[in-house]
Amino acid sequence: MQLQIECSSYSEYCLCYLCQQYFQRKEVSVILCDDQGKNYGEVCTHCIAKGYTWMQNQFQQLNYQIKLSINRETNKPIKV
Repeated sequence: MQLQIECSSYSEYCLCYLCQQYFQRKEVSVILCDDQGKNYGEVCTHCIAKGYTWMQNQFQQLNYQIKLSINRETNKPIKV
């Protein structure tokens, strides 16, 4: 897991990838990426405040749940 920091020139509401709560974007956005640099979404200040270890555990748990998702049409696991 990697954190990418980007400047934001506008303020809007975004959905936090980790806690699924809406938050108002500030001047700087923190973007959650995997080790290959794939962007998963923004992270709110409440999740950032919980620390890197907590965020990494949440990220791994969410990705594990995605891997276990079942394709409803074929009833087979989705390969991620």
